Amino acid sequence: MLDYLKPFLTSYSLLTGIVFCFLGIVTSFFGNKIFKYFLFSTGFLSGLFFGAMAGINFSQNYVVIILASFTGACVFSVTFFLYRTIAIFFIGCIFPFAFLAVFFRIHIAASVSISLISGILTVIFRRFMLSAWLSLAGAVMLFLGLTFLSK
Repeated sequence: MLDYLKPFLTSYSLLTGIVFCFLGIVTSFFGNKIFKYFLFSTGFLSGLFFGAMAGINFSQNYVVIILASFTGACVFSVTFFLYRTIAIFFIGCIFPFAFLAVFFRIHIAASVSISLISGILTVIFRRFMLSAWLSLAGAVMLFLGLTFLSK
């Protein structure tokens, strides 16, 4: 999927960088106030990603991949918006998993175990953990935006 996005992101690196910087600053400082919109957008983007992965596994046809992407995006965004506890658990799981498995290259079983514990703690200590995860997500978006602006 990243091979499909790479030409778009590099050809519009200035616009992508500005959007990521803006979203990173807003998410870092106003994450709890705009949490409903953040849930919807997180659900949309994660559903888009998982739908695209499912579409790529079933077919190499672009129409099938795009339909699977937008179906996943619609299902995830509505689910995240209506069922906040599921979304909060997912947010509490996905950020640690991304950092542990991708950045630190920790074994997948350990990453999943730690991520599930983090998801449960995020549901229990909702206010504090969401502030931490939203601030971290904003910092990552700001970093990505500055990376695109530096190209």
